[in-house]
Amino acid sequence: MDPNDIFSQILSFRTFSNLWYWLAVGVSWMTACYWVAGVPLDMIHRARRQGGEAMQDLETLVAVNVQRLKMFSQSDRMASVGFAAFILTAITVCAFFYELEVAKGLFFLVVPISVAMVVNLYATMRLDGDPPKGRDLIKYLQRLRLLVQVIAMLAIFVTIIYGIFFSLNQPLGY
Repeated sequence: MDPNDIFSQILSFRTFSNLWYWLAVGVSWMTACYWVAGVPLDMIHRARRQGGEAMQDLETLVAVNVQRLKMFSQSDRMASVGFAAFILTAITVCAFFYELEVAKGLFFLVVPISVAMVVNLYATMRLDGDPPKGRDLIKYLQRLRLLVQVIAMLAIFVTIIYGIFFSLNQPLGY
């Protein structure tokens, strides 16, 4: 096999039949499920097991992330929403109007992650004011993580089903 053929297969713009796309999907969703409200999962587990100082660290990190997101949402909210809407619309138009396979892959990756980010942002902003403390905070963060995981499972399932049908409808199956 020619080295150029190997190189072009590795960097192929075929989305649903490309291993790199599925690795990107997996890594993106693992990262989205690992960081909930800006808090890493291991910190939540450590606070649940050890309590005390680990619990205080968790509460402090949640408070810092709430304030950070609050400042961001107050200053750049409209510009961020407008830019995100533009990007999502451009990807959607390229995917389903111009039938670009790469845009379809991006659509099935970016749109559900955007939904998970909005859920995460909304849940984090609900912690402003009088946030839960201790075990209640851990329970809140675990429920939020479960919701993000459900979104991830649905998104991956829909992406797989669409990818299968898309690949089967292509000439020679790819």
